[in-house]
Amino acid sequence: MDASNRRFEKFSFRIIGASEDIVNNIGSVLDESLFKQRDYYKDKNLKVISVELKEGVDYSNFIALIKSSKVERRKCGIFASLVTDSDTSGIAVPDFVVDMYLEIGYALDFSFTVI
Repeated sequence: MDASNRRFEKFSFRIIGASEDIVNNIGSVLDESLFKQRDYYKDKNLKVISVELKEGVDYSNFIALIKSSKVERRKCGIFASLVTDSDTSGIAVPDFVVDMYLEIGYALDFSFTVI
């Protein structure tokens, strides 16, 4: 985050409780630099996956994978995060993220943190 700006927005697609198969499939359709994984605290055999959403990246294979997967609707979706030094700030979701949401569906979650 730029100290002079004090504002950081991040959009990702998050999957909670992903199996090893889903992790491997994501790795086959996306560059590894676009997603992170960590152990799911409720079950170390499952993962939490976070796919960073960036304008201009082709997510069509990822979208097809998610639409055909068996991931529970309430365990994945768009995650928007805003970190700012203002308690009256807001966030506008970019068109490419809205388009992905409209195509995939699932959850739309927000995190707002004041520093």
